[in-house]
Amino acid sequence: FYRAPSANYSFDEGEVYGMWAVPGRYTVSLRVNGVTYTQPLIVKMDPRVKTPLADLQKQFEVDLQVALARERVAPVLKQVEWVQKQLHALRQKLPKDNPPLRQAYDRLAQRLRPILGPPPPSGIDFSGEYGPSPDHSSLRYLAKALGKLQYTIESADAAPTADAMTALRIDGNVLRADLAAWKEVHTGEIPRLNAELSKVGLPALKVPAPLPPRR
Repeated sequence: FYRAPSANYSFDEGEVYGMWAVPGRYTVSLRVNGVTYTQPLIVKMDPRVKTPLADLQKQFEVDLQVALARERVAPVLKQVEWVQKQLHALRQKLPKDNPPLRQAYDRLAQRLRPILGPPPPSGIDFSGEYGPSPDHSSLRYLAKALGKLQYTIESADAAPTADAMTALRIDGNVLRADLAAWKEVHTGEIPRLNAELSKVGLPALKVPAPLPPRR
């Protein structure tokens, strides 16, 4: 296995594994107390698997694209969730006789909703899965959808299907739109609200720096 992605909202919440390695020659490294130890390793094809190596390589390449997309979603999702949490705590502290501050607050809250998406529903159907959701464009949607897509790609020793490739393309477009929208909020609505908050002595909203990916 490769390292597990540092992404929450995975398809399997107990997931601890990374991507499957393609058969071939590798070098594994272990770093302990500043000293790096290396060892060559050969990953051999399971003799029961008759899939051409080219198909497995394609599977790996697409799987990697999904894993990298999940790595991009996870830290931004945490940032947006944290800002929304601060907004909820701030609402009761806003003075009622300050329209500019109220407008800046409402504008930010409005912009965050479609970027973050609704929380997971509490009810489940008889299959044990959440019911259908109209949300197909938020970060929460992407986090789940990409996790499911990666599970689908890895579920068979075969090149990704046309449906999987289409899903990856669609999710990629959604990801780019969400990241662009968050950048606008991060550099626009949040500073504007913070400027209004400073005028009345309220603490500014903080956006946590994204954690580096796990290695």
